[in-house]
Amino acid sequence: PRTEREQPGPAWAEAPKSEAVEEEPSVEEVANAVWRLRCQKRQHDDVREQLAQAQQQLQRLPAHCLLELHGYLEMNLGDPVLSLQVQDAVLKLVEALCTVCRIDLPSTSPDGVLAGSRQLLRDAFSFIGKLCKMEPMTPSEVRCLAPCLLYASQFKKVREREVNQCCEALQSWVSSFYFYSNISDQVAPVAQELEAQEALLVRLGG
Repeated sequence: PRTEREQPGPAWAEAPKSEAVEEEPSVEEVANAVWRLRCQKRQHDDVREQLAQAQQQLQRLPAHCLLELHGYLEMNLGDPVLSLQVQDAVLKLVEALCTVCRIDLPSTSPDGVLAGSRQLLRDAFSFIGKLCKMEPMTPSEVRCLAPCLLYASQFKKVREREVNQCCEALQSWVSSFYFYSNISDQVAPVAQELEAQEALLVRLGG
């Protein structure tokens, strides 16, 4: 009698194995993939360049401009009457910056936004450097910035020139940071896939 080790296995196990040969893609298919990936990479590069330019604009801001913005917010948001005249664009810009810096606002009222701005600008001299070193948010985290950006983009110049400089530079940076955060997790995979497809195209003689 056969031992357990000698028992015959199922028929499929004894049948000769035929290796499935994966059909190689055509030159046209690979060329199409390369073109698509190059377009994606170009878009990613454009978004990164926009963020780099926004960071340069921020870094050119004199520190006294941020102090002027801090003073503007203190004077206007701290007064129940003057706070009614502050643009929603300014309030939403501060709210967006608090979201990026992970500062929880007690509320979105003028008092709440003022509290957030105090945390943001308590060290005006290091604030810009902190923003420029900020890691991208995840797409799910950054989604909540969109409503703020819609308002912030409607900023209209005020009497104080330094406040205008700050708001315009900060709005430009937050907007660029939003777009970059949305694609940041795609940058490396697309670049790697493009490199692989380009190598395959060379091998196929395309």
